[in-house]
Amino acid sequence: MASATASILDAEYGVIESRRDTVTGEVAVELGLDPSGRDVVLVDDVVSTGGTMAKCVELVKRRGAEKVLVACVHGLFIGDAAEKIQRAGASMMVATDTIPNPYVFASVAGLISSHLT
Repeated sequence: MASATASILDAEYGVIESRRDTVTGEVAVELGLDPSGRDVVLVDDVVSTGGTMAKCVELVKRRGAEKVLVACVHGLFIGDAAEKIQRAGASMMVATDTIPNPYVFASVAGLISSHLT
């Protein structure tokens, strides 16, 4: 997903690896690209409670990213997920219309209909 998004944006990309501890449920994230002085777009398939995404935003901000935009396909934004991500330092959040939410920016209807025969 990172490669495809970077291709469309004509940008470099890196991957953030996340691991959830099976006992504590704590999420750890690691970054494979230096974001210092850059605007960063974090892309994920689903944002549910916002915990992992907030950690990713905090990580790239701590490493010197300028603006951080969060983009997802399925934006559930359960509970205070959006606030959590914004408090972490995200400048903007965008999602597709697969799930109604306040951050819908793009429709997947054309993509889906193009594959129907």
